[in-house]
Amino acid sequence: MDILGTLSNLVAQTAFFNLTLGNYIMIVVALVFLYLAIAKDYEPLLLVPIAFGMLLVNIYPDIIANPADTTNGTGGLLYYFYQLDACIISISSTNGRSCPHSSSWVSAR
Repeated sequence: MDILGTLSNLVAQTAFFNLTLGNYIMIVVALVFLYLAIAKDYEPLLLVPIAFGMLLVNIYPDIIANPADTTNGTGGLLYYFYQLDACIISISSTNGRSCPHSSSWVSAR
């Protein structure tokens, strides 16, 4: 069993090797926001969700990818959450009719 090879492969597959300086700066800003929200109690209901969103998007940038921009044709998780949210808003404003701008998997549910 090659544990060192397995661990190096795991580290190489993480997003940390593909991050830019801007991503690292935003991660530090997110950690500062978390510190201010938790330790100093400065607007925790506002800063904690903002900081977690910043961490999520900057640690894993492909989470907001558009399917047209990816090589395998699948989008990121937040892309599909956005599409689902837009579809739900559209359905509620059209009195229960299906979402006209969504893919078939969203409107079928």
